[in-house]
Amino acid sequence: MSTTSNKVHLPAEEDIRFILGSVKDWSDRVLRPALGRSLPDGDRTLWKEAIEVLYELGIVFHPDPSSAGYELGVWGTFTDAMGPHYSLRILTEMAASCATAAFLVHQQGMAAQCTPNAMRLSGNDMKRIAFAFQDAGGMPAAQLLIHHEKGEWEGFETRALPLNDGYELSGRKVFVYMQDECRALIVPARLNEAWALFFVPMEATGLHASDPGRRTGLRYLQLRHLKLDKVRLGRDALIAAGKAAEAIMLRTLTLNWLGIAAIARGVARGSLMAAEQYAAERYQGGTEIKNHDAIRGLLSNAYSKVQMAADLIDKTAAMDPGIAQLRESARVKLTVADECSRVVSDMMQVFGGYGYMEDFGIEKRLRDIQVLKLGSGSPLYLKRFIYDSGKYAP
Repeated sequence: MSTTSNKVHLPAEEDIRFILGSVKDWSDRVLRPALGRSLPDGDRTLWKEAIEVLYELGIVFHPDPSSAGYELGVWGTFTDAMGPHYSLRILTEMAASCATAAFLVHQQGMAAQCTPNAMRLSGNDMKRIAFAFQDAGGMPAAQLLIHHEKGEWEGFETRALPLNDGYELSGRKVFVYMQDECRALIVPARLNEAWALFFVPMEATGLHASDPGRRTGLRYLQLRHLKLDKVRLGRDALIAAGKAAEAIMLRTLTLNWLGIAAIARGVARGSLMAAEQYAAERYQGGTEIKNHDAIRGLLSNAYSKVQMAADLIDKTAAMDPGIAQLRESARVKLTVADECSRVVSDMMQVFGGYGYMEDFGIEKRLRDIQVLKLGSGSPLYLKRFIYDSGKYAP
């Protein structure tokens, strides 16, 4: 049964459990064959088919009001009324099977929720879009949010020059994760000493993408460095400017860090479940290894850390939006990603030497969570941001 809040019909807990069950069924029925065992990161053709099923199920936020994922997709239109908890639960459930799929859904939702209704209905293809928020100098966008009144735009390279018929964008964005055949980007830029957000088609003249090369995890997703070389855009490409753009950035960066923390928790939980199953089947020393004290210690410690991660994420997601929540989301991303990385490493020990083989998938989880630790703000950056935001926040 759905409940009503401010004339919006929200899903009840049993509805949410059904959706989470659909995610698990998708993981077992569709994702598992795509991953397989013959390739470390899965078959790309089957991967595409698996993602299309997610769109059909309404798990991915597609900003078309007639689509299945418009309301209940991750970071869909129900997020304002329900809070972040619903989307975070989906990301955790999905990441227990595959961090890459969860990260893809997370990135699509973050980009899509930035676009206003007028832009969604104007013929733009919003099915595969990405948010390009990281500049070549790091993540000055987050720093700028906490002390923008001081006029400190240092490191924020992307600028928008107003023209008679539109805008011209120049700058660089780095480490942009996107789906195959990405259609467009949401790009923050500096416009007349104020925030601005632009919708930039991938085929725009002057937009150049380069591949940074081999990487550790999340390999199915495309990873690109972008150069915007006097990219000309029409006036309708401007999503928001000034305070409106600043509010969108604050919300998006908060959701981004919380989402990555939820994905890291899912990876740790999936590693724990896999290790428990292996420990119940592996026979050594006259009994299943789950009965050995060393294994029990690793499993119980992992359970405690996974539960601690859930508590931290839930507490921060329940906060009122603002700089304080942004600061706490940075702290949660820093803490949860680090602790969950330790969980995955410990669960690899349960597998012994088999953990390093591709057959059991634990090595993929270890690779993926290292990317989650470093992506969207390294531990060093997050520590600096947490300190600075404590100084500048009211």
